[in-house]
Amino acid sequence: MGNDVAEVALGQARNGGKFLIDTDGPDGKPTVFEVAYSLGLLVAESGRGDEAAALLARAAAGMPQNARVAYNAGLALSQAGRVVEAERMLRNAVELDPSSYDLLFALGDFLMRQGRLAEVGPIADRMTAIDPARHEAAQLRSVRRPR
Repeated sequence: MGNDVAEVALGQARNGGKFLIDTDGPDGKPTVFEVAYSLGLLVAESGRGDEAAALLARAAAGMPQNARVAYNAGLALSQAGRVVEAERMLRNAVELDPSSYDLLFALGDFLMRQGRLAEVGPIADRMTAIDPARHEAAQLRSVRRPR
């Protein structure tokens, strides 16, 4: 049955002809963590946030060197209200891929929503250094602390 579940998840993980997960398991089959990642993304799309957060956190624990998995886990955990875990995942994603504008934006946006505006500036500066033509860094900088 395990292989059947993996094959179903693998089939459902297709997005425009491209796999959302790698197949690093034995014989090209996905690992349990890859299946958890794939299913977590699908469950998140269906609006079941707590379940998605649990699946994606499990995937991130099993694939600790994958920035995209940590990023998606962080987003799901944030949506589920698990802010401490969400921040840890988003920071881990940035550590794994420090030149990713999108990962930096996700962390900056998360911190902004938490009211931690003093921490957002340096992140916006890093974003501008990576891609000065994009506007999201300016958006983060424009948020001011309420008086």
